[in-house]
Amino acid sequence: MRNWECFCDECYYGLWAVRPVGENRWGHCFHVQTKEEAEGLRDLLNELQEKANEKAHGRETAGKDA
Repeated sequence: MRNWECFCDECYYGLWAVRPVGENRWGHCFHVQTKEEAEGLRDLLNELQEKANEKAHGRETAGKDA
């Protein structure tokens, strides 16, 4: 599941924005200079979120077995 997206934010001087999917409030995103930076940040955040979800799921499963 992808939790972060990136897009060119024309309203913010044409910088690239990385934000949580579906988030549209102002100030709830990161702005970077290039598409490559945005895609890298998006991918990193998605990977970290996925690892955090797996870790949390592992704890939930371990707690149910005890």
